[in-house]
Amino acid sequence: MTFSDVVVESPFASGDEGDVVLRTSDGKSFHVFKNILSLVSPVFRDMFGLVQLGDVQQLPVVDIPEDSYVINCLLRICYPVANPTFSTPEEIDACLRVAHKYDMEHCTRCLGDALENFSLCVGIDVMTIAFAVSCRWDIDNIAQRCASGLAYRITKPALPTAGPLRAASPMSTAHPGQMAAAFYQKSLADTPAGSFHRLLRVGYAVATDSYAVPVVCSKTYCSPEGPREAIPFLPPKRRSRPDLVVKSCDGISFDAHRDVVVKASNMLEGTDALAPGSGSVNIALDSTILAPLLHLCYSRCTFYAELRPMHAETVYLMALRFRVARAQDFMVKWLHADMPSNPTRVYLIAARLGFEDVAREAALVATRRNTVFVYDEQMEYTETRHYVALLEYSYAYQEAFLKGVADKKRVEAARNGWEAVCNVLGADDDEGPTEGVEEALAFVQAGMKPTRNPKKTPPSRSGKGTVTRSRSKKLQAAKNSSKQKDKSNRVKQALISLRKVKLSFAA
Repeated sequence: MTFSDVVVESPFASGDEGDVVLRTSDGKSFHVFKNILSLVSPVFRDMFGLVQLGDVQQLPVVDIPEDSYVINCLLRICYPVANPTFSTPEEIDACLRVAHKYDMEHCTRCLGDALENFSLCVGIDVMTIAFAVSCRWDIDNIAQRCASGLAYRITKPALPTAGPLRAASPMSTAHPGQMAAAFYQKSLADTPAGSFHRLLRVGYAVATDSYAVPVVCSKTYCSPEGPREAIPFLPPKRRSRPDLVVKSCDGISFDAHRDVVVKASNMLEGTDALAPGSGSVNIALDSTILAPLLHLCYSRCTFYAELRPMHAETVYLMALRFRVARAQDFMVKWLHADMPSNPTRVYLIAARLGFEDVAREAALVATRRNTVFVYDEQMEYTETRHYVALLEYSYAYQEAFLKGVADKKRVEAARNGWEAVCNVLGADDDEGPTEGVEEALAFVQAGMKPTRNPKKTPPSRSGKGTVTRSRSKKLQAAKNSSKQKDKSNRVKQALISLRKVKLSFAA
């Protein structure tokens, strides 16, 4: 984003007001004192230590990739002059990005105070951007305030003129996909999905009770996965013995075949291992990452079940870095192995890594099990746009299924008891997208009660009423045939609608 052009003014305009020059990406020069910036930023302190003095008549120049607007704002916060004023949250976001880059804690605090003004805005668009900025830079108190303000403005735009003020809003029973559509804006696209999940929970809390004081928007810090498990590695038996020792940065050595590693990856490029007579090589990787990579070089993926999510993702990213041939095959197998236990987690990982086919499978399973709104720590590492796509897909799937229900009362009952419907619908989610639909529709038509086989009436031994019973049987058979035909049509309609539901990945 480009901001207004900046005219360099005092105290940064002349050489008498500094001992070093910061030259921005748009060619503006700021004369500053190294001591001031060194006190504010350890990054600048180290940078100035590397500056070589040239002509004593000229000040040393340090080129930086940031534009003049951001640098001017940060310098005015550091110097004893009036702080800059901001007209939009985007300007603060740009300054926070650079302040974090240069580790300028004082600037970060001041920018947080400036962002607080936008958390009190009336406009939903501006408040949403302020919420996105506060979530992006972990300013929890402002995120909480913006979330509450957005929840009141979106779920209850006007207080009731009559009746109890605590009356629930219609959105209190809305599907998470509907709630997501009401809250989502493009400014939230790259924020953590965990923040958006907490925002929706605030929305539900306020929609249920106008006087609610929701606190669920406070960031839930992820519990660490714990130490990575060591993966043993022994090269498979071949005619030739291992001729290379690969050493990890934590001191673990692995025997390997040089030709296999060279053929399957570029791990040895730029090392002494390719030189004649070299028998060992040091790789700057932990043994818990290096061992799986060596397994992949030998086309072995049987170890994937032992890896936790972040461990598996790190192995995959390192495999891509070293161009290991089996990298994608390994990650797809790990995702499929984890899908039965946690389809929502698999969707989040697959979506952010670009495995769209796996993400579609996981989205279907998570939808049929009704777990799309269950929090998972992978939301903290996935962008909101991917999570919103999952919620919208889940809502579209529900609506497509309900097209096969006969009357409005049963449709409403199925919406309110969707979890019970999913218990029937998701029982066969390993079979395909349309399996279990007929059973779930029968469950809804039966009043959300388990269907039972009707009891057979024993035939009468007397001969009385034979003609009447015969006519009754024919009428009942015709009625059952009509019901069966209607049921078959409704199932077909639901199946057609469900096949049309597609998961769209936002750009």
